[in-house]
Amino acid sequence: MTPNDFLKVIQDSINKQYEPVPKGWYSKNDLCEIWNLKRTIVIAYLSRGIDDGFIERKNFYIPNTIGVLKPVPHYYFHDEKKRKAKN
Repeated sequence: MTPNDFLKVIQDSINKQYEPVPKGWYSKNDLCEIWNLKRTIVIAYLSRGIDDGFIERKNFYIPNTIGVLKPVPHYYFHDEKKRKAKN
């Protein structure tokens, strides 16, 4: 690795690129609207689902209201058959 290669790696890690959220992934705010529940209840349900293996969590870099990219957790719901195959 040359010094220029290292500099490129560092700059890329600092300047994260916008990641479009794939279909099937939901943020906490999305789930609050879908389920018509308050945020604290949704967080409790998500934590339980992650512990039980039904839900996968991943951060996607999304621009906030002023355009700064922030990691926003999104959640993916696994099918029962896939969950049992993992455990």
